[in-house]
This record gives sequence, structure tokens and C-alpha cells, in this order.
Amino acid sequence: MAGGDPTRALVAASTLAALTGVLLLGAGILRLGFTADFISAPVLTGFKAGTGLLIAAGQLGKILGVPQEGDDFFIKVASALAHLGEISWPTFALALASIAILLGLRRWAPPSLPGPLLVVLLGIVLAVTTGLADRGVALVGTIPPGLPHLALPDLDLVGRLVVPAAGIALMAFVESIAAGRAFAGPEEPEVDADQELRALGGANLAGGLFQAFPAGGGLSQTAVNRGAGARSQVAGVTTALVVVLTLLFLTPLFENLPQATLGAVVIVAVAGLVDLAALGRIRRLRFRDYALALVALAGVLVLGVLQGVLLAVVVSMLTLLHGTNHPPIEVLGRRPGSGHWRDLDRHPGGETVPGLLVCCGRWP
Repeated sequence: MAGGDPTRALVAASTLAALTGVLLLGAGILRLGFTADFISAPVLTGFKAGTGLLIAAGQLGKILGVPQEGDDFFIKVASALAHLGEISWPTFALALASIAILLGLRRWAPPSLPGPLLVVLLGIVLAVTTGLADRGVALVGTIPPGLPHLALPDLDLVGRLVVPAAGIALMAFVESIAAGRAFAGPEEPEVDADQELRALGGANLAGGLFQAFPAGGGLSQTAVNRGAGARSQVAGVTTALVVVLTLLFLTPLFENLPQATLGAVVIVAVAGLVDLAALGRIRRLRFRDYALALVALAGVLVLGVLQGVLLAVVVSMLTLLHGTNHPPIEVLGRRPGSGHWRDLDRHPGGETVPGLLVCCGRWP
């Protein structure tokens, strides 16, 4: 679409973001957020575990210092393992040290201490003072300074981008609402799906006017934010201010951030998403829900985040329809027969059984 022109590519990307924002805003105004209710707690648990593993697999190249390709879990892992002979030992050592420091700070330091920020600063200091780049440790590299300027979308591209924008809008909403519900504590307000749609739409529409890519909530970023102590919208405002200050004044500083340190921060943050204890509790309570969680987990690993969640939702709906058409009936006891109960108490074959008291799963 851009024909190799970077400026044209940027216009196309920002047009895609603006169009995605319009679709999300429209869905929020039409109150279509109820579709998120099909993401049940077992599905969400499996989704979190699968996404955590997928994100961690994507960091293997950074912490090993080897090339990595692919989009799904197995290809990412296989790609990293295929290049083990090219491992950068200084990179791997830095990653292990960063992980150890993060885990130690999480265990023994006060919760108010920003462990990820300290590790990032330590990595930058080591890179500057010891010449890690000369030892084969990859750094973030050049970050263009300055704020983006206003640029109107290209309306001629709308027809070609509306279908991709719809797919991105769906993925952004599903991942954002899943992340919100995954990290919302029992004492916190319930996530408003319609408000989430409107917020995502407004953010993408505004970003599309300032040369931004389409955006959505992400589990890895949320996990890092949560681990740093974020509890309210003030964290988002603070992040935005820090980004502005960084783009204006601090880009040379972050150019020396080692990729290994960045990968370590992400891996430690998403490790908590793989909640084996929660999966075990689901299995003990109801095996069918446990199977749904495993479908979501496997779907994310094999198909990707959006496709995995959609697969689990479809399976959940089919399971619900089957359960509605085949309600459980249990014999509770016997009582003297009467016309009323003789009319209700029937075996599956249809014959009346006087004096048999049954319980249907749909009764209160």
C-alpha cells in the first residue's frame, strides 16, 4: 500500500488507527460491550496462562541474544532453540542477573519500591560504564526524539482498510477487556465493557490524528504496570507524562537500555499470569470448565491471542447450548403421589412415576 515510501506507510498506519477508533466508538455507543460476557472465568484463566507463556516465549531471543522468528508459541520457542549455538553469554548472564534481582526485590523489598525501574536504570548504567555493546549485548538503539505532529488520515484508503480495522478493533477490545478483568481485584469496580470500547475508540481516533499505530490494552504492559504498584488512572497519566519527557529530553538515555534487561522485566511480570493453582481449583470444581480453560490456553499457544479467545468463546457457547438442552435431573427422594407430581415426575421415556420427586438443573 505504501509502495516502499516510509512517509506513505506512516499515513496508512495512522489512517488505520483512526478507522479502528471510529469502529470502537460506534460499538461503544451501540452498547455492544455485552459480547465480553461470553469470556467466562475459566476461559479467562486459560487465556491468561496461554498469553503469559506466549509473551515469555517472545522474550527468549532477547535474553539469549539470538535471532528469533515466528508469531505462535511453538515457532518462537523452536526458533530460539535452533540458534542456541549462537548464544551470547554476556547477554544471558545479564538477563539472569536482572531476573534474580527482580525476584529478590519482589520477595524482600517493600512494595513501594519500583523494582522494574531500578533494574532498568541498573542495566543502563552497566551498559554505559562497562561497554556491554562491545561484548555483544544488544541495546534498544536509536530513538528519534521529538513529539509527533498533527497529520490527517487519508480518506482514500478507508475502503481498503475497513476490514483490517474491524479485525484490529475486535482484537484490541478482546485483549483489553480480558486484561482488565484478569487484573481487577475483588475490591475494585467491575470493568465496564461499553466504557472500555469508548475509551479505546477515543484513544485510537486521537492517535490516528498524530501518526500513531492502532492501540489496545496488553497483558504484558498491564502486568509490568501492576507489578510496579499501579492502582488507578494516575499511573496512566504518569506514564504519558514520562513518555513526553523521554521523547523531548531523555531519548539518548534509553538508547543504552539492554534488550536482555527489557526481556527479563517482561518475563518476571508475566510469570504470574500462568496460575497453575487456579487451573487446579477449576479442575477440582468442574472438569468441563477445566477443559474450557485448557482450550483457551492451547488456542492462544497454537492460533494466537485473538483466535484462541474466539475459539474458547465459541466452545463455551456450544457447551452452554448443550447444557440448556440437556439439563441435569437428580432424584432427591420420594413422597406420596399426587396428580400434580404425577404430571411432573417423568422418566426420560415419558412415563409417569407417582411419588418420585426430582430436581431439574434449571430450578432455583
